[in-house]
Amino acid sequence: MNKSRIFISILIFLFCTKVKALPIDQLAKIYGDENVAKKVSSATNKVFEDQVGSIITFYDAIQHCKNNNNLSGIAYTHALLSYAFRSGYNQNLDSAFKHSRLNLIFAEKANSLRFQITAHSDLGNIHYFNKNLDSSLYYLRTAYREYVEGIKSNIPGIKISEASYIIIKIADIFNSVGQKQRAKFLIDEFIHNYNDENSLYSKYSLLTKKWSLYESKEELALYQTEIAEAIDFFENKTASYNRYRVRRLKELIAQHHFLQGDWKKSEEILLNLIDTSYTNNFSAEIILYNRLLGNFLVEVGEVERGQKFLEKAIKTAKESEFVQELSTSYLSLAKSHFDNGEIKKADRFLNEILNFRDERLFNAELIEVYLLKSKILKLNGDFPGSLNYLEHHLELLNSKDSTKAKNAMSVSEMERTLELQNQQIYEHQKVASEERIKSQERLILALIAIIALIPVSYFLYAQRKKYLKSKLESAKKEEGFQKKIEQVNQTLESVKLEKENLVNQELERMLQIIEELTKNENHWPRFEAVFHSIYPNFNSFIQENFDNPTKTDLKIALLIKSKISNQQMCEVMHITDEGLKKAKKRLKSKVKPSIDRTLRDFIIEG
Repeated sequence: MNKSRIFISILIFLFCTKVKALPIDQLAKIYGDENVAKKVSSATNKVFEDQVGSIITFYDAIQHCKNNNNLSGIAYTHALLSYAFRSGYNQNLDSAFKHSRLNLIFAEKANSLRFQITAHSDLGNIHYFNKNLDSSLYYLRTAYREYVEGIKSNIPGIKISEASYIIIKIADIFNSVGQKQRAKFLIDEFIHNYNDENSLYSKYSLLTKKWSLYESKEELALYQTEIAEAIDFFENKTASYNRYRVRRLKELIAQHHFLQGDWKKSEEILLNLIDTSYTNNFSAEIILYNRLLGNFLVEVGEVERGQKFLEKAIKTAKESEFVQELSTSYLSLAKSHFDNGEIKKADRFLNEILNFRDERLFNAELIEVYLLKSKILKLNGDFPGSLNYLEHHLELLNSKDSTKAKNAMSVSEMERTLELQNQQIYEHQKVASEERIKSQERLILALIAIIALIPVSYFLYAQRKKYLKSKLESAKKEEGFQKKIEQVNQTLESVKLEKENLVNQELERMLQIIEELTKNENHWPRFEAVFHSIYPNFNSFIQENFDNPTKTDLKIALLIKSKISNQQMCEVMHITDEGLKKAKKRLKSKVKPSIDRTLRDFIIEG
């Protein structure tokens, strides 16, 4: 399993996790009004469920702060609006960027270092998500310097754990441009400076990031003991957020066990985490853990079990409308089917990603999608299409603004990939050249064959002409016989038309009787008589294909065969729509043997 892809999943999880509101007492201090604080708290916690309602509440809070000249409250609320616009089901990064800028402006006016940090951090994240690495690095570095200043000055509300996430993002940018050692040094420096009990979780969050930068199992094993100690530490804490930390660290332990070959232990941990996530209805964790376990099982050869967990991840991602998580899960499932030789299924899941693709998808995902799509098209013999996707793959791989792409592989891996792609391009060109040569050979052979066939064609033409002449003479003799046949055919056609007219008349009578039946049941015998004149063998069909049909069953079957609507059937039988559904269900249960199509289709076609 590619370690960098596991870490990308962790980053996505962090991005999708809901922001919790500050405690009411802290919000009351910010807004100077407890009622406003309660409304803002509720709106913050409901951004994913009611994005529009939350945004309206935040705008009302800004108006309240303007009326009271509360600059800090305005700054904080703009930060919440930025969060609301980049979260929920209708993301708008332009609006999020605008409110983060306003957050920064009012935070500077209020001289609030805490809210300036929030603004710089949010601006860095938005630029990071839009793949503007230089701007992202500028804002994140500014936020980090402000964090350091705030931590040293013991300013309330400034936490080391939040600073660690800034370090993770900065390290991620360094790694994406090939500066892996610089990323490691940055993490080591932060851990060294803040290595105390209060910053323990920050330390292990950073170790998670640093772990993704290593390649050897020996290096990874060094962290397992430390992480186990961290789990013991947090399990003794009662706060709910500490329980969340325990789950995150247990996930890391599961990944370590897998990389060291103990995948049974890894499976046991992840199954426990999945159960906990379902119990607490943590959608993002349900997706992440199901996908991790699915990928693990596929890699150890339990493909079908692994694919079931991946399908669970896809189902939850669809329900939660997490686009990035959905694409990542689809890609994992596509790769498992491809490796298992199920090319059509793999192609179908890749097309799902390409169909809903938008700017929120990481380039690392698209790099793999394009490469896998190229391989599938090559196997299907579509060499131009394969080469087209391969070119997209290489173009994205080499793009300067690829935020996550190069983070998904080391420099050596990229070199190997490029070498492989160059080899594939050469193979495509070689195959295309061979196809052109074969096409020219086929054209020459076709010309030779045409020249050789000219004498044969003339001979066949002469024979055909002689045959047609004799045929014409025979036709003249049979002309009288043909006229008799035409007369017989005309008679048969006339009889057929008369029969059709009679049937149409009977059908019209039957429809008229049905109209009368809706008003009076006494017309039923007339209806049956007309019906059986059109379909004389229908009762035999019902008796042969249904077990012990009742009079009601037969009545429903006759009405279905008449192709009338459910509403008309309810009116004729004087029952409700629900009663009709139950009656149809009972009738379908009597079919022998059971059918794999609708009852209506079965009876009409019978």
